[in-house]
Amino acid sequence: MTVDRRTVTVDRRIVTVDRRIAVGLIALTIATALLVVLDVGGPARVAVTLGFTLVAPGLALSLLMGPMSIEARLLVALAGSAALATVVSVALAAAGGLSGGLGLTALAAIVSMIALPVARRRGPPADPTDMTAGEPPDHRTDLPQETARRLR
Repeated sequence: MTVDRRTVTVDRRIVTVDRRIAVGLIALTIATALLVVLDVGGPARVAVTLGFTLVAPGLALSLLMGPMSIEARLLVALAGSAALATVVSVALAAAGGLSGGLGLTALAAIVSMIALPVARRRGPPADPTDMTAGEPPDHRTDLPQETARRLR
């Protein structure tokens, strides 16, 4: 089985970028939760909470969509956040429990459920010949050589 070094290098970079985004999302979620729980007022809470609500849920969704450009990730982050915030608000209103704290808690739970597994993800091995470490390679490399060549 042969593995292209360029593919492994690109895969490691993608996993590294996704992990950094996930860790940043977790940090933003924790900061938002602390500000809300500690009942900190003022512009700091407004800025962090608004930033979390407008960016974090959609950015977490973009992690599920695979590699994409910065512009596409930003677009998905803004649109996805608006959509998720709307869905959470409507669901809470329909259930009769609409409150800001409960809405932020629901959004934080969504972000955490997506970001935590991504932050724990391991990339492919640094050495392409060492296939025992990291995630398994692309499923196409497990196919016979002739079949894998036809799929490319």
